[in-house]
Amino acid sequence: MVLTGNWPMMGAPHRLVRMTFTPSEDGSVRQLGEASTNHGVSWHSFFDYTYRRREPN
Repeated sequence: MVLTGNWPMMGAPHRLVRMTFTPSEDGSVRQLGEASTNHGVSWHSFFDYTYRRREPN
């Protein structure tokens, strides 16, 4: 799944953000965030998270 939208930040240039969610075979999900300050002409990594199920207590 890919989500794209504006991410306004005070004092920063206009930023377009693209978040890509990718499921893995082990059940985890990667969320890669990329940002563009030139309306999507070029992108740079903004964040990279991995979500895993919490082990039961």
